[in-house]
Order: sequence, then structure tokens, then C-alpha cells
Amino acid sequence: MMAGELESKGKKARIETSPPSYEDTRIMSIPGAYPLSQQPGPATSGKSYRENKERRSMLFSFCPNPSDLSLNQDWVAVQMVKCCDVPRLMREGFYWDGANVIREEGFVDGDFTYIDRRQDRKRWAGNRHYFLKDLQEPPRWISTIEVFALNWSTLYRFNLNQLSRENMRSLTAVNQSGDVIYRWKNGLPQLWFNAVYDDMPLKGWWPWPRKN
Repeated sequence: MMAGELESKGKKARIETSPPSYEDTRIMSIPGAYPLSQQPGPATSGKSYRENKERRSMLFSFCPNPSDLSLNQDWVAVQMVKCCDVPRLMREGFYWDGANVIREEGFVDGDFTYIDRRQDRKRWAGNRHYFLKDLQEPPRWISTIEVFALNWSTLYRFNLNQLSRENMRSLTAVNQSGDVIYRWKNGLPQLWFNAVYDDMPLKGWWPWPRKN
């Protein structure tokens, strides 16, 4: 089971584990060109994310080829978002780019347990952690992105501009009670639904419905 995916029990489900003026969800146009954090601080390995008491309410997954269900790929990435008001992010759009990355918090971990669905039985070398925060005040969300790679070189050289709507594999969102309110899986339109706003077009990183 992919890290952070939803586990259902009856009717309940839980997640385990300032909009810019453009619609392009690529991080930056130049690989590695992240701006410095606006308020740099000490390296605490994502302490602000870990200590945030909000529910992990949005789960994105990415991989180079989202149509390959075997996940026999060089890397996969999982983004978990803590937010107390997911419908607001539906109405206003969910945006992030390099300016949202808290650079000082990132780290690489080679000592972890990860259960996956790879059919080739290979194990990930390690994972890389990124932490992001909303730039609005007060912040509407805080997030972490974990990247898993087969080779250390892929992990060390990974850049968040490799993530886009085009290589998004899935997105699930839950409300404050843990009930699923949004689900999208690449290539499976029969499973897509928005229980809050139905077919209202969404903006930013939301993959569906789109105006265009």
C-alpha cells in the first residue's frame, strides 16, 4: 500500500501518514532555482509540520508515468497537506511553487520502512523530505512532500519542478471528520467525484474538474 494512502473503515476514511497570478503548476522554469525562504530559520526537520494539530486532509501522489499501476519506476512522490478548510482551497484554488518551500527543513532519510506496490520487488534506496507552507496570513495550509527513489543519485538530484498535474497519479481529500469528499485517480474517470462542489471547475493543483 502506498505510504499515506487512505484506509477505509465502514463509512469513515483517514489519511495515515496566495494564489499566484498564473495557472502553470510547474515549480520553476529553471531546475534548482528555488528562492530562499522568506524567513529562514534553524533546521528542525519539519517540526512545524509535525506539531501542527490539523488533520492530514489532502493526499497527492506523483510518478514519472502515472498510467503504470505497477509503480516500477525510478521514483514516486507523496504530498500530504494539513488544512482545516478544504472547501476553501476548492473555491480559491490550491497553489504552491518554489516560494512555499521551507528550504532549511528538508532532509534525506535512508532509515525508513515503506510498504509499496512495486511488482519488481525492488526496494527504494531512501526518501527525501520537503516542507512547504502557505504564504497567506494566517496560513490556510502546511504540507510535506516525500520522494522515494530507487537510486541515491535520483534522490539527491531530485527537483520539485519534476512534479506537475501531468504526472499526478491520484488525489484524495477528506473533511474534518475524516470522510472522503474528493477523489481523483489518473485514467479512472468512473471513480472521480467531488462531494462538495460536484463539477465546479477547480484551479491550481486540483486535477479535476478543470475549466479548460
